[in-house]
Amino acid sequence: MGAAARLTTVALVDDDPAVLDLWQRQLVPRVGFQCIGAYADAETALPAILAQTPQLALVDWLLPG
Repeated sequence: MGAAARLTTVALVDDDPAVLDLWQRQLVPRVGFQCIGAYADAETALPAILAQTPQLALVDWLLPG
């Protein structure tokens, strides 16, 4: 089993591109997560998260809509 197989998988959801960028470039690599998707809205994120079943989802609490 490779190192990537042991990483916690995470999906990121935030409508602010700067926050998504920060999570992807700073947080995810530092804590050893494998990002399986980054989404700007819940309508796109929900079907992808249900299909990919990440171990963790970091979601903006105040998404519009």
